[in-house]
Amino acid sequence: MKLTDLNAQARHDWLREEQSPRIMPSEPARQSNFEKSKVFRWTIVACLLFVAVNIFQDDPIVAPTTTSQITV
Repeated sequence: MKLTDLNAQARHDWLREEQSPRIMPSEPARQSNFEKSKVFRWTIVACLLFVAVNIFQDDPIVAPTTTSQITV
């Protein structure tokens, strides 16, 4: 004799509801346009220029050491 489960469909519905996300987004996520802004681009250009100048800049001038000796 096979027992029929009268509450099977209710349990399935309950389980589906429990496993579904609670918060439904009102609209899909949008990507920021920050990368397209002029401020971002000029900041990147300034950083790259700063790095390039520091890489290709000559070594700083080292002050010559004095060659005088102290005699006692």
